[in-house]
Amino acid sequence: MERAIEEVQAAQEKEQQKRDEAEHPAPIPSHLIQTPKLELPNFAGDITLFPEFWEIFAAEIHNHPYMTDATKLIYLKRALQGDAKDMVASIQVGDDNYSKAVEFLKKTYNRPELLRNRLVEQLEALPPANEFPLVQRTTLCKVKAIWVQLSSLNEQPGSTMTMKTIRPEFPQKTREKVGELRRRNDNWNTEDLLSALDRVIDQFELMEDTDPTAINASRKAGSRNTRSRTPPFKKL
Repeated sequence: MERAIEEVQAAQEKEQQKRDEAEHPAPIPSHLIQTPKLELPNFAGDITLFPEFWEIFAAEIHNHPYMTDATKLIYLKRALQGDAKDMVASIQVGDDNYSKAVEFLKKTYNRPELLRNRLVEQLEALPPANEFPLVQRTTLCKVKAIWVQLSSLNEQPGSTMTMKTIRPEFPQKTREKVGELRRRNDNWNTEDLLSALDRVIDQFELMEDTDPTAINASRKAGSRNTRSRTPPFKKL
């Protein structure tokens, strides 16, 4: 009788264990999880592209816990082009050489001050937008993209020079509308300026949406703006 009771209890415990496992499955080891394969970007020596390249490469390859350094070096060599490729071409594949290749690349291309100067040059070289909302929106997106990179380099948002560089990229009417959003005692920074430009251009776009003729004109202007490379005006 006691044996029968024990068998029943064992069966009940086993059934309960199955239910618990179904409700709370054991975690799968990370190295067994199948993740989508990302195509590694190439890097040919453009210093402005190195931060993004290294961030992706580090996430996919450099920080991989189950990959040998020799294999990482193979992936690194395949991802490099141009001057960057030539720099590590003579480094033979081996576990001891991967860290050396990474050190060479970072010393050459991970240079925040030089990158900051290059980004400021890109900002200054943007062609000023005309009065069409589509063109202004495109210019604003380009400015924001550059500012995101500058922010990651600890560029101060209150930088007067940065704001002075951004304002002339937009028409006088847009700058006047932006000025109307600012109160007398407000101390704006770059984030505030970009937010105000966003709001003003939003209003221009809403006004344009009610006028099909203006929409077509804006589209044509945007098309011309993307096809042509207008030399930037010299800023005083």
